[in-house]
Amino acid sequence: MSGVADASRANRRFVLARRVSGLPQPADFSLEVIDQAGPQQGQVLVRNRFVSVDPGTRGRLGDRETYAQALDLGEVIQAATVGTVEISHHPKFKAGDWVAGAFGWQDWGLSDGRGLRLIPDNGLPPSTAIGVLGIPGLTAYFGIREVGEVKSGDTVLVTSAAGAVGSAAGQIDLVLRAVDRVSLTLKQGQTIGIVGESGSGKSTLARALLRLLPSEGAITFEGRNISGLSVNDMRPLRRQLQIVLQDPFGSLSPRMTAGQIITEGLLVHMPGISASERDRAAIRAMEEVQ
Repeated sequence: MSGVADASRANRRFVLARRVSGLPQPADFSLEVIDQAGPQQGQVLVRNRFVSVDPGTRGRLGDRETYAQALDLGEVIQAATVGTVEISHHPKFKAGDWVAGAFGWQDWGLSDGRGLRLIPDNGLPPSTAIGVLGIPGLTAYFGIREVGEVKSGDTVLVTSAAGAVGSAAGQIDLVLRAVDRVSLTLKQGQTIGIVGESGSGKSTLARALLRLLPSEGAITFEGRNISGLSVNDMRPLRRQLQIVLQDPFGSLSPRMTAGQIITEGLLVHMPGISASERDRAAIRAMEEVQ
């Protein structure tokens, strides 16, 4: 047995005051304050630190039948929660543990341990347990990897990419292995052409080489392995590593001359050179591609 003696404490909680029609209004909810009893043998008392506000909750506030049972009037608004164990009379939990549960919109939660899981100390914010590492993240992961069976080169449309599930699904898409077993060496003065159909990974490879996308393996530039460099360490190299868009005509600005477009990068990366030096550099560049 761990924790301190049982004690009653004030518990603020939001309950459903009336059935919701249309957009939820403040009058649809009621804030109550009740005494929260301490845990009995085999129970834990959890202080909720984070409470989710999920779109799926809306379906439980009305009187329509959905995939989730509607809440009764006066019932606490259901939601996923993350909190800390305040008092424990349960062998699996101790005071101070971070746990994820489903206590809803209230300060405290009392549990016999069922449906409550320990959050490991993995260096991530505990709130991720009800976000990207919780039901939204799991839904996105299995939807992309198991149900949708998305593979490298596929084009994925996420219809609600701004939501908790959709935003996680978009990130999972980005970390799929897009280019595999590529090895090349390019020496000064050489040019290499990469040919492939649309979506085969040409642009992805270029971005990975410039460290604009995460990748595995070694990337060596002028004898230096840049694969593990931080963002700050990469910044000085950005002046030497440039990318040419696959469709340069789509990036031309009608408000700028060709010379201004070509020398635009020099204004950023070589601000100390004169206008005439920039012009000469632009001429040399155009002569090389004639």
